[in-house]
Order: sequence, then structure tokens, then C-alpha cells
Amino acid sequence: MTESIHMAVAEGTCGVHVAVCVATFMRPQGLGRLIRSLNGLEFGRVPVPTITIVIVDNDEEGSALEVCAGIQEQRWKIEYLREPRRGISFARNRAIVEIAHRVDFVAFVDDDEVVEPQWMDELLATQLWSAASVVTGPVLPVFEGPVPKWVANGNFFRRPRQTTGQSVGMARTGNVLILADIFGGKDALAFNEELALSGGEDTLFFMRALRRGHKAVWSDEAVVCEFVPQSRATARWLLLRAFRGGSVYAACESLLAPSAGMAALRIAKGALHIALGIVSIPTAIFGRHAGILALRRICLGAGMIAGGFGHSYSEYSTVHGE
Repeated sequence: MTESIHMAVAEGTCGVHVAVCVATFMRPQGLGRLIRSLNGLEFGRVPVPTITIVIVDNDEEGSALEVCAGIQEQRWKIEYLREPRRGISFARNRAIVEIAHRVDFVAFVDDDEVVEPQWMDELLATQLWSAASVVTGPVLPVFEGPVPKWVANGNFFRRPRQTTGQSVGMARTGNVLILADIFGGKDALAFNEELALSGGEDTLFFMRALRRGHKAVWSDEAVVCEFVPQSRATARWLLLRAFRGGSVYAACESLLAPSAGMAALRIAKGALHIALGIVSIPTAIFGRHAGILALRRICLGAGMIAGGFGHSYSEYSTVHGE
């Protein structure tokens, strides 16, 4: 099913067409908030592009259709798609199939995020002068309610930032602009559907893109904010997240280099993380955040070992936030 909910205002002037793709699953408030933030995009460094917002509803009941149809004074055209196969890879691939051949760039953001007004302007400007195939930027946490002091002290939701234009070895689909040509031709890339529920499909995607010679750079002014529900600001979620991160990264490396020697190396790396985490446990005397950091490293190592043996944690079987 493809439905155009609103027609775009005719203000695209530079001939560049960008598809902003959003995979969503039962987050009506978050999706509405994101679409409204996209309506507020501002341009000054580059001419205003044509933008199409592609919403891929991963709920077989189509719960996001009402949200899309209910947005008043929609600035950009919205294309609504329904992908009943459960999993984030299926949803993202559906967007690619439907839109990538019609646009110059494909951008991805998540349904628990909002974009800053200069977000797209900065991504396109950075791409213009760098000629990079992939441009990514910061995702800043916004807590939806009060969180324990140890969560703030540990900076658990802060991600490293780079200088604009710096080459990076990884990107995430929570904030990225991708040259649409990547998705076409004999060397076309897509999101691995074996990782549909575990996550890490974006990690593998960008690993493959960089191995094929595509350049990825950072745009530090292209800011996205991610809303963090209180259900994630817990020790249990952080430790499970670390385990999942380790297992997913090991799975991605395994898919890229499926050999017994590489599997043994991944397991050895996992064991080293566990050992370093155990050694760090005494730092818990400096506060709970230090203890969680040590335990998180242990879980990361355990996840790497589990991933080396083909086990994973299906993070996307549970929805956090609304």
C-alpha cells in the first residue's frame, strides 16, 4: 500500500530531491512529533530541496496512518507505506524499494527523535563540499522524565562527536544522509533481514558500504534529538543494551568474514572485555555509575562471545516510548 497523504508545497528550487525515511511501530506520539519537526526545517547554506517524507508503518494494523493523515498544514509530501513483516530491516528495505530510484538522497531518522531546524541544510551542505556517499551527525539524548543521578553521572546516553567533515568509520540510521545511488546497480546495498529484530542492520550496512569504498563523514551541526523514556534509564536496560551491542557487532563481523579464525578472534576479544570489566568492578566505590560501567563492559564481552556462537538479543521485539 502506498498513499500520498499531503502534497508538498512547491518550494524546491535546487533540483535536489531527498527522501526522509522513517520506520515506525506503534509510536503515534513520537511519529507526530517527528513529522512536525520536519515541517520546521530551515535552509540557508543550500537552496531548498524537494523533500518527500516516507513513513513505513511496521504495524500490520496500520496504526500510523491516522497520525500521518491528521497532521495539519503539512509542508512536505508524505508517502505512507505499510510493511506487515515485523522487523526494522523489512521496513527500511521497503522504503528503499519504493523511493530510492526516484530521489537523489535518502535520509533516515527514527520515530523517537526530532530534528533541529538546520538538520537537512547541514547534511546537504556537508555532502556538497565533501562529496561523501554518507553523511551522519550527532544524536543527543532528551530524557522524558526524571532519571537517577547515576545515569547522568555515567553519560550512558552520550555518543562521541567529531569535527564536521571528518571521515568516520561508522554511521547510524538515527541521523544519516545517503547517496541514493548506493541502493541501485549491480552492487546495490540493502539492510540485512536476518537482523530485523536484533538490530545492527545499520551497522552491517555501513560496514559493507565503507568496505566498498564509499566515504562517510561527520556533520556536527546536523543535530537530531532522541527522546529517552524512563524505561530505558535503568541498569537492566543498559546492561541488556551492552550485551545486544556486543552480540550484534560479532554477528556483523561474522557475516562479513565467516571463518573459524575470525570467530576465535571475536571470542577472544569478548573475553578480554569481560576481564577488563571484572578488573574495573572496584571502581564502584566512586559511585553506582562506575559500577554499571564495569558491568556494562562485562555484558559487552559476553554479548561478543554469544554473537560469535550465533546467539543474539531481539531488542526490537519490545517498544519503548509512545
